[in-house]
Amino acid sequence: MESFPQPSPAARVWGGRALQAAFNGSTAFVVPFLGLFYQRAGLSGVEIGALLALGALTALSTAPLWGTLADRTARPVRAAQAALVGASLGSLFLGRQTTFTGIAAGTALYTACLSGAWPLVDLISFAQVRGTRTGFGAVRLGGSLGWMAVVWPAGWWVERAGLGVGFLAASAAYLLTALLASRLRIPDRQGVAPVLGPGFFHTLRHAPPLLLMASGLLIFGAGFTGPKQFMAIYIHDLGGSEGMVGLASGLGALFEWPFMLLADRLTARHRPRLVLRLGLLTFAFGWAAAAVVPNALWYLPARIIVSAAYSFYIVGLVSTVSRRVTVETSATAIAFFVVTLTAVADLAGGPIAGWSYDLGGGRALHWVSAGLGLLASVVLLRLPPAEVEAVVPGDPRASHALPEPLTSDAWH
Repeated sequence: MESFPQPSPAARVWGGRALQAAFNGSTAFVVPFLGLFYQRAGLSGVEIGALLALGALTALSTAPLWGTLADRTARPVRAAQAALVGASLGSLFLGRQTTFTGIAAGTALYTACLSGAWPLVDLISFAQVRGTRTGFGAVRLGGSLGWMAVVWPAGWWVERAGLGVGFLAASAAYLLTALLASRLRIPDRQGVAPVLGPGFFHTLRHAPPLLLMASGLLIFGAGFTGPKQFMAIYIHDLGGSEGMVGLASGLGALFEWPFMLLADRLTARHRPRLVLRLGLLTFAFGWAAAAVVPNALWYLPARIIVSAAYSFYIVGLVSTVSRRVTVETSATAIAFFVVTLTAVADLAGGPIAGWSYDLGGGRALHWVSAGLGLLASVVLLRLPPAEVEAVVPGDPRASHALPEPLTSDAWH
């Protein structure tokens, strides 16, 4: 790595975008169709829910290990490459399994490696914008583009050639992503906070508003798991094809761009916690819309509503958390609320989703999720305003805070 000449800032930014596009594009071959793969293997809703819980438990336990490996060796790029190669082998192995035991083993292997590649790819991408005028959102947007570019043709391809080709394509794509990562450098490793640091947990124990927010987001996360993992199955049950599954997945990435911009404007005009609550309410509305009209075509506009909800949610969440913790613990706090809570919520949400599906199919699952989303928004009603609701120009925190997911001038 040291033998490579220092690239220009523009080259670094485009390298980060390419890495995000390659990684998310690789994942788009598998993740949108994973629930359908489980169903076609003859698994019940409870078994699928157990696999979802297994995946969450695996991610929760292995992601810190990958982070420790990267920090102790001071070679995050090498660690990311190892995780990507593991994801390649995991997807190849999983695609060849037909029994519950084999599928469980493949799911654990794939998830263990994917949970390491995901944060390390973000870390490498974030390093590419240091010292430039570009925000992380402009680099992360490459991930949305990569997902959208792959998921639609992947749905068409899988529909005609079978689900197995998706796992093969993902395996090859992860290897190519590992090769791409070898061309990127992390110029400065100083100041990189650990994923989970004692400083943040000390703050968390003595900050009732943060505990309240964590409780609400755990409730929301339990509801989010079902529609996330059973989307392909629900569309298929309604008569939709694999191509429609790919279309529904791609719509989320397509409409994420304008709604991110709208979320930024709303955050600038209103308090971030209100934008976060708006995201939870919009999620509940989108899931309810998918349940009210059980039609595969109608699921597409419901998916657009959920895309808007995600944009409000992620921008509101990052902004709310960053204004309630110190600069030194902001990265750890974001990792806790975005990654750790999601994995914990999946552990509870997986069995709930499986039980809901077995009880009343996809409609019941979406109704339960809508109720949990509404309950989470009610919990956050008690969240008080932060002492500082916005980082104004000239505030010393502005140079250290995590970048917003996207800003209107991100490409300039």
